Amino acid sequence: MKRSLPGQLLNAGASFGEEALLSGSKRNASVTMKTPGQMMRLAKADFNELLKEPLLDRVTSDEAHVRVAKGNIWLDVRHVTEFNRSHLQNAINIPLHELRMRMKELGKEKEYICYCGTGRRSSAAAFLLVQNGFKVVVLIGGVQKIPQFLVKG
Repeated sequence: MKRSLPGQLLNAGASFGEEALLSGSKRNASVTMKTPGQMMRLAKADFNELLKEPLLDRVTSDEAHVRVAKGNIWLDVRHVTEFNRSHLQNAINIPLHELRMRMKELGKEKEYICYCGTGRRSSAAAFLLVQNGFKVVVLIGGVQKIPQFLVKG
């Protein structure tokens, strides 16, 4: 999917509105057609089945810890207040709602294990990152499945 920044023109084949499908929040994009054309709509269930899920790799907590030992980086996409309460050791915190603006802080040559509380926000974040060329997997079940590894903020 091609992306466009606010105020820019979208070209043929460009997408918009997927962030609302990913996060379950209200849409944050509006489009006005300047010339006659066609727009396609994809239902959330179809989006998940056809676009989101095929792009996401998921790992168990055991596999995630093996990957971290080999150099993968924890990426916590929870809110700052959640992160400050507790997080996985050496994790980077970029909340989902800030991810588009802060992607440049991440290196495409690195590999990330994305997590949140349950796996929902991390799935949305991983989709956005994969679409932008990052190597990322999702921790199955989020940190609720591995509370013993959380460190207090």
